Amino acid sequence: MKKLLFIASAVALTMTVACKKKKTDGPAADAFTVENTQRTLLIYNTATWCGPCGTYGGPTFKGTLDNPDIVAIDLHTSGSSLLTPIYTPGGAKKDTAMVAPFAIYLYAQTKPNGYIPHFFANNTFLGNSEVTTASITSAANTFKAAAPSAGVAVRATASGNVINIDYKAKAFSAGSGDYYLSLILCEKSVTATQSGASGGITDHKHIVRATAYGTAASPMDAFSPSAVMSNPASGQEISGSKSFTWELPALASRYNAFKRWDAFTPANTMVAAILWKKNGTAYEVVNAAQCDVK
Repeated sequence: MKKLLFIASAVALTMTVACKKKKTDGPAADAFTVENTQRTLLIYNTATWCGPCGTYGGPTFKGTLDNPDIVAIDLHTSGSSLLTPIYTPGGAKKDTAMVAPFAIYLYAQTKPNGYIPHFFANNTFLGNSEVTTASITSAANTFKAAAPSAGVAVRATASGNVINIDYKAKAFSAGSGDYYLSLILCEKSVTATQSGASGGITDHKHIVRATAYGTAASPMDAFSPSAVMSNPASGQEISGSKSFTWELPALASRYNAFKRWDAFTPANTMVAAILWKKNGTAYEVVNAAQCDVK
């Protein structure tokens, strides 16, 4: 397993989503309510050059995708991973809002030990080579058995290259401190290179591509710039909306041999909403949710 070097800066905490009865569309999309369910945020850190990721890491991760209690995202933070988008400050196009330089800040919440495959779930480092789909499912069942302190719901629609995201967060019990939100856009599926996979190619799933809070001026914003709830009373609910405009990265031609997000389509995009509680300078996962872009 190859070592990755990153600067860690916090701890994570996720929250709940609702959209339909499938995991990527939650229940009662029309009603758009926050479910009183504790979901598991699973962050899988990987790279296309990582052989063990292709042989067992990726299959383990993909084995969790049909579990409605798990919000799973695939995080490429290595600059040499062929799925990592390009970041060019001051570029002619607004590629800063499209790429994933902020991914290292999500990774920093996952208690990294420098090795991949790396699995993290609800503020808990699950491990590297010893992690299985069954062990992730067992952890998710344990988390679900606990009453959630808060939850989150998300839905998203597209109009051309603009994705409009609505969200809600609700406290199920009185809380203290400040709660922040991440709205992460993921490419649901792309066939691309992968060391260790059969033929060196695999179908990557739920790839972290962009953050709705990122801007050309502040491309690293994985978290809402201000708290969405502070010291909430039991039953308190907030709602809001955020839009994201996709643009072709200025240097995308360098990667035309690979199906990166140059081929963006709303139908192949999902949004993961993550509710965090800030503890000092660290973020801890409270709950999470996800939905397909309609």
